[in-house]
Amino acid sequence: MQKETISDRQGITLMIMFLIGTAIVIVPGLDAKKDVWLAVAFTAIIASLVSLIYARLLSTFPGKDIFDIMNIVLGIIPGKVISVLYIWFAFHLGALVLRNMGEFIRNVGLRYTPMVIPILCISLLCMWGVKEGLELLGRMTEFFTPMILLFLVLTLLSLTPLMDINNILPIFYDGLPPLIKGSFSLFSFPYAETVVFTMILCHLKTKKSPYKIYTYGILIYGILGVFIVLSVILVLGVDITSNAYFPTYLAARKISLANFFQSFEIIVSLSFLIAGFIKLSICTLAACNGLSKIFGFKDYRFIVLPVTLLMVNLSLFVYDNIKQMYHWALAVWPNYAFLFQVILPVILLTASEIKLRSKKLA
Repeated sequence: MQKETISDRQGITLMIMFLIGTAIVIVPGLDAKKDVWLAVAFTAIIASLVSLIYARLLSTFPGKDIFDIMNIVLGIIPGKVISVLYIWFAFHLGALVLRNMGEFIRNVGLRYTPMVIPILCISLLCMWGVKEGLELLGRMTEFFTPMILLFLVLTLLSLTPLMDINNILPIFYDGLPPLIKGSFSLFSFPYAETVVFTMILCHLKTKKSPYKIYTYGILIYGILGVFIVLSVILVLGVDITSNAYFPTYLAARKISLANFFQSFEIIVSLSFLIAGFIKLSICTLAACNGLSKIFGFKDYRFIVLPVTLLMVNLSLFVYDNIKQMYHWALAVWPNYAFLFQVILPVILLTASEIKLRSKKLA
């Protein structure tokens, strides 16, 4: 990947938008039931600690992404083998995000439109963004993030009259096991998906930049996530939230201020589409960057088109319907993604620390 430098501020906003992504309309962690908002807060702390692994890898090897680091630490052949796994992870995640966006558009707006139409429109926009590069995405998110956060906060405040405190009481009614199960689901989606950033964050201002980006990005989203989930549960209750396909959108539809200010669900929809576009672009960029490193290409841009088209094809076949989408996201994904999000990074960090210490002793 060509040298593309982004500021710490742009990196943080990219991280926030990536985390908002599809999680703003698909509420994860509902295994925790009434305590899901506690699970969001608890998982933010755990994810911040795990993200130190990602930040340590990037700061130890400045100017290198995880594909370069694997080749340095593990050797060329083992490094390329694991690189292929991470390319698949980024590619697969991008296809899932693309399908999630297509399902949302079709279910809340274009009900009788073939799925391929919204997916193609989104993918063409994503292809343009990825070809323009990380710097453009950074500037774009730096512009949009403050507005999206402001409008989301105003939407949540507008839900206040509809809230019922009894919907979250009593706290810990179901005990600790559901909270742990919900936290595990939340950890994999969306928090630990930020491992994808290790594939693209090559050129930052200082060696401490990865720590700053990961810590601030995850904690800011964690605070926002708590308020989003708490507001939805207080308005809809845990039963309706669990059975609704897009509970945040459903809650926003209930807002009516003085019978004049309505249609707040548009804010949720726009926030989801913009954040989803950023998340999809990051995943596509990561997959293209990895492929360029595997095959020794000097630039990733000429493979963006075929990668995007393959992603479109996978997104159309990955689910049969929206029920399967939810089953995968909430039941299968946490176990599937754990290898890429925790196990392999821990192995890589351990190997890199051993190699660095052996060099010092030598």
